[in-house]
Amino acid sequence: MIVDINYWWVGALIVAIVLLITWLIRNDRKDEQEFRKEIIQSEIKPERHQRDKDPDVTS
Repeated sequence: MIVDINYWWVGALIVAIVLLITWLIRNDRKDEQEFRKEIIQSEIKPERHQRDKDPDVTS
């Protein structure tokens, strides 16, 4: 049995896979950076936290 391989299709498929992986990695890094920014901004700042403490409660 002889199988002819069309190298143009194989090459195009490999290029498409490489482009897909590159796109996924870039989007993942961008989403990770945005997530870190959101987490940092959502944290309570120490100065504000101290100011908002109830004066009747002593630690």
